[in-house]
Amino acid sequence: MFRSMWCNIRKWRNNYRVYIAFLAVAVFTYIRSDSIKNYAALKGLSVTPFFFTFQMDDSITRMLFYFGIILLLCNAPFIDEHQLFTLSRLGRKKWFCGQILYILLANVIYFAWMFFVSIIVFIPWVAPSAKWGDIWINLSHNPALAGVVLHEEAVIYFSPIIACLITFLLNVSAGFIVGLIIFAANLGNNRIFGASIAAAMIVFSNLIDVFWLYKFQYMSVIHWTNIFIFMRKSNPISIIYIVTVEILVIIILITYILKKGKKCTLNVLEMI
Repeated sequence: MFRSMWCNIRKWRNNYRVYIAFLAVAVFTYIRSDSIKNYAALKGLSVTPFFFTFQMDDSITRMLFYFGIILLLCNAPFIDEHQLFTLSRLGRKKWFCGQILYILLANVIYFAWMFFVSIIVFIPWVAPSAKWGDIWINLSHNPALAGVVLHEEAVIYFSPIIACLITFLLNVSAGFIVGLIIFAANLGNNRIFGASIAAAMIVFSNLIDVFWLYKFQYMSVIHWTNIFIFMRKSNPISIIYIVTVEILVIIILITYILKKGKKCTLNVLEMI
């Protein structure tokens, strides 16, 4: 089971899609940080390492980051000549469990990279601290100074470490669901099918904000990836609702994948 998971991770070294996804995260984060760095330099403030908390506050940026998940996982169920050999040794159930674990691990690595990049882009202004610091307090109350969307709810109600942890877990779980949907949709279908469904989900999440379609936010897991969603004063979504729905969706998708995997035909393709 773990062998099939690590087999996919090792292939990242020769997979151009992985490099594009991780490079895009670095580029988008660097662009978003520009005004904040200018403000820090102007005011002589250090930047504490908690920009990650606000990475999903902007719907356009969130959409771009989640397209990276599609790049990483669009070739589900990840079957090629190497995995075919692993499948024959492990059996279908263990092999499929390994692929599911790979989707989870890929999301953990992807969002850990996002957290790491959100720190290094602020060198030399970054300073270690367990507190928000003046810069995030000031900018969250006056986001126009930051040049990007920063919601103050995270600063008001949470310590920075807890806020980063919650943001990380929300995104890993949402990314995991996106990956499972791609996996489930691709079983027995063309591999573009799952990526198309995931892309539609991501765009739909952005449209909710663009056209103020907040009645539909209860249907979009990608919309639940920042603290603001359950702490805002108008149209909040309960964190209990978010956790409950995500757990149920994950269970349903994994059950479907394992059941479908018993009898579906797996086409061996080159890694794309």
